[in-house]
Amino acid sequence: MPNSAFLQEPVINRTHKDSFGRIEVPVGVAYGSDTAKVEQLLLDAAKGNPKVASWPEPFVLFNNFGDSSLDFELRCYCQNVFDTIRGASELRFAIDRAFRKEGIVIPFPQRDVNLKGLERLDGILKPTED
Repeated sequence: MPNSAFLQEPVINRTHKDSFGRIEVPVGVAYGSDTAKVEQLLLDAAKGNPKVASWPEPFVLFNNFGDSSLDFELRCYCQNVFDTIRGASELRFAIDRAFRKEGIVIPFPQRDVNLKGLERLDGILKPTED
């Protein structure tokens, strides 16, 4: 935002009367995971955290079929905007524990490498006889 906008337009402080803060925790799970179970574990993690507000209720989005994972996002609110960073961290710890306990895998990117033209290296790669 350009500095001139502060002088020419009204500035609105959206947290002046509302101290709520939103927490967004994206998480990917392995293909083949039980998506309903993933959703429930994410909601349980949010509902079990004292920093998370009960209203508006936490919810889960199934965002995408990613390259290496099914991509979800847990969204919830906390009463104090200053608790969002610590609350998000606590939620990640809780999600990791719950996923490990239930066998839900958080995958890492994997790539297949195809090597072409190896036949040209055949003579180089053969062991020599002494």
